[in-house]
Amino acid sequence: MSIMRFMARKAAIEAIRPITKYTVVDSGMVPIDQFAAGETVPVIMVFTDQAKAPLENTDFLSAVTQTFIFEAAITQKHVVKEVDEDGQDVETHFWTRCESDAQTELELDLLCRDIQLGLNSPTSPWADFFRSLLKKTGKFEFYRGNSGPDQDRFAARQIMFEAGLPKEPVREKEIREDTYWGRFMKLAETVEDGDFIIKKMKYALLERDDPALTDVQTLRGNYGLSETDGDGLLVDEVTLVDNEV
Repeated sequence: MSIMRFMARKAAIEAIRPITKYTVVDSGMVPIDQFAAGETVPVIMVFTDQAKAPLENTDFLSAVTQTFIFEAAITQKHVVKEVDEDGQDVETHFWTRCESDAQTELELDLLCRDIQLGLNSPTSPWADFFRSLLKKTGKFEFYRGNSGPDQDRFAARQIMFEAGLPKEPVREKEIREDTYWGRFMKLAETVEDGDFIIKKMKYALLERDDPALTDVQTLRGNYGLSETDGDGLLVDEVTLVDNEV
């Protein structure tokens, strides 16, 4: 589990939700399947895709450059399959929300605008937290997509960009409020699934009692240091001499 990726996705979702009247989900494909069953409500999905980390050390908790994808999708045309009185299969084709490609493009543009307004919000603490996580944001790219399995027709637009995320947190004896994860857990108290999130975060972040670990071993685990590198951090005992004048 990447703590930083999860916090970024959750913060983005909660920033967008007050702006749009449509469903916003975390990495979910379920709404697309629901469209095929007749659901026509647009949906916004938030994904974290590939990530790249520098190979300058052996710290597997190091900071990464993360790809973010925000996808707005709607059902453009839908097919209903029924059986008539004679037992024959009958297909009915109908436009759902938009009766033309031009209307579909407008709908998608407005959905993307909801995403951008949500992430840009000057009053949302979730939007502020999301922006505080991003380091060195790359260029924004917009992609258009269509799909049509079983003659259903879906339309989607993606907003994609890369941004640096801070180093993954190490386990600590207590969770300080001045850390990214401490601030996030405070925000999580305000959402419906907050109790579940806080419980999982505490499990991931708090130290397990292991009296066998030395301070040096703990340090090595926190920063991905080999035994040789860890020993190199040790210093010989120094005897202080009180110099009298």
